[in-house]
Amino acid sequence: MANKKLTAGRNSMPKLKTIWKRNLGEDILDLALAKSVGIVVVGTEEGKIHCLDKIGKILWISKVKGEVKGVATTKNGRFTFGVSSEGTVFCYNKEGMPLWDCEIHENLSCIAYSEKGRQAVVGSDKGNLYILSKEGEMLLKCNIDEKIDRVDISDKGDIMIAATKDNIIFCLDDQGEVLWKRALKGKVNDLKISADGNLIAVVYENLKIQTLDKNGILRWKKKLERMIFSLDISEATSDILFSSDDKLIICLNKRGEEIWKQEIENNVRILTVSKDGKGFVFGTFEGDIITFENLEDDMEIFYEILCRGEKKCGTFVSAVYTNRCPRCGSDKNVVRIIREKL
Repeated sequence: MANKKLTAGRNSMPKLKTIWKRNLGEDILDLALAKSVGIVVVGTEEGKIHCLDKIGKILWISKVKGEVKGVATTKNGRFTFGVSSEGTVFCYNKEGMPLWDCEIHENLSCIAYSEKGRQAVVGSDKGNLYILSKEGEMLLKCNIDEKIDRVDISDKGDIMIAATKDNIIFCLDDQGEVLWKRALKGKVNDLKISADGNLIAVVYENLKIQTLDKNGILRWKKKLERMIFSLDISEATSDILFSSDDKLIICLNKRGEEIWKQEIENNVRILTVSKDGKGFVFGTFEGDIITFENLEDDMEIFYEILCRGEKKCGTFVSAVYTNRCPRCGSDKNVVRIIREKL
């Protein structure tokens, strides 16, 4: 992965290192990151949920009816949630065993999870928002009379946001009461709310970004000379990360000032950022999942491979990531990431 262009500034990222890359061979619709353990969960158009560990090894795969329109996970990766176009909300444990499913019988389009609230919010094309506990109990149903395309929820679960297919943003409290709504002139491509609920970022008309506070007051808006696909907000800094159609990843601070930009090899369809804002997971239009990490100038990553195959080659370090033992070819191994100063 080439690191070609970089603009320095606060939180500048002088070295983005590829940790791993894996092609799933499917169309990626959504992804989520268990931010304390590095587990990545991916939902695909082919109706599969892929769960991968912090080095890209597939932990489990599950097949459901319909497209997996949205996925979410807890920060420790113990629970994974998803919604299908066939109207099912489902939950798995960390081993990929199904814990429960909830049949809603509507075309479900999106899901988000509140860590401290311990609840998931689900949106449907009938304008319904559903709140479920992590145990699968239906806590609330409310209707906003618009087809819901995207949802997000604050970490405490006290503020929810929803974007409709008619380009209206709704903000609701945890009882489903509408706090405010805002109409936009173009299609809402993506939206996110910060963990503390104080910042809402919206991409619309393909190339415009605006941010609002929790009261719906506009903070700033910006028009870019490129199409924007996806965005996320860093929990630690409230920086806004987004991908564009010219193979760029761009980071803005909460005031809308560009901090850095990074050119990569493929256009990124969807992305997410780690809690500390130093790790990134990208899903490309080609079906690749790629993780990056921000390293200091004098840091490098190596991979300690502990072979557990028949030959038991032992422990050695490779400068290149592989999920197979470079000596005997066995995939029965443990791989650890080592960060060292040069």
